[in-house]
Amino acid sequence: MNHTNRSIAGREGKALAEKIMSALAGRVGMTIGGERVQWNSLKSKSRLHVGDTSIPVGELPAHLTQHERDNLEHLPFWNGNNSYEISKTCLVIISAAISRFIGVDAGSDVPVDVQKQRLWQCFCGDCAKKRADDIS
Repeated sequence: MNHTNRSIAGREGKALAEKIMSALAGRVGMTIGGERVQWNSLKSKSRLHVGDTSIPVGELPAHLTQHERDNLEHLPFWNGNNSYEISKTCLVIISAAISRFIGVDAGSDVPVDVQKQRLWQCFCGDCAKKRADDIS
């Protein structure tokens, strides 16, 4: 039995996951670099998967920055030409949330504080573009 809707975070996560997956329905959902955002199953719908990693939908809101959440809440409607943009936005942001959910790699040579800082960088389109502009 699916108990995702018992908590406020669970209800928020479920609603956000439903919105994301409905935006990716049909021809919009593309595989990018061999990866795509998927449900764990059509019946359960309790986890979002990207490749072999996943996040429970109840944990989704807690592992997104506000900008990322806003991007996912306000995905553009499919107009026949923007399926790559929609799929890429969902893939990048959900992958970031999964990485945050998994946490830091204790066996890494990179210090834990640096790993945390990288994990919690915002991956919304505007912040990613700003970081790219700052590097150039």
